[in-house]
Amino acid sequence: MKTVTGREPRSPLLIQPSQGNPALCSVPAVAAAVPALRCFARVTARLWRLPDETEDALCMIVTELATNCVLHSGSPHIALLIAFTGNTVTVQIRDTGRWRPHECHPTDNGNAEHGRGLKLVHAYVNTCTVLPTRSGTLVIAEIPLLRPPAIKLTKSPPAALPDRLVGQGAS
Repeated sequence: MKTVTGREPRSPLLIQPSQGNPALCSVPAVAAAVPALRCFARVTARLWRLPDETEDALCMIVTELATNCVLHSGSPHIALLIAFTGNTVTVQIRDTGRWRPHECHPTDNGNAEHGRGLKLVHAYVNTCTVLPTRSGTLVIAEIPLLRPPAIKLTKSPPAALPDRLVGQGAS
């Protein structure tokens, strides 16, 4: 995994992919955002007919990255962008908080409950880039697609978030 510092992204919330059929969701950075974003990722993967193993990897990655935003960034919102381009599913999670590198100190028996999220993400992806900027943190993870989707992609957006979050200011 690499951490890159550099220029600010063009958009204050996320970097748009150059091609593909992106799906975007922005929610308040509260505990309920994690299962809502996981649901959004699952609906998107199913809409795009991605293989089951890719759907599972996507949901695990979104869960870990969203949890990091909620627990560690101090950001009021989280933006998730998922794009499918050729043989790769790209996940981008953006917050407006501060990146704080975390030292992992697992117990000797390997039963630590925290501190392994980015390592889990890294196990599923080709690349994972953490880009801390003055306006927040952007994490980009690229999941390899091991087999093609079941059918051609549709350009329809995925289903909306659960009503309980929509009423809390999700956009």
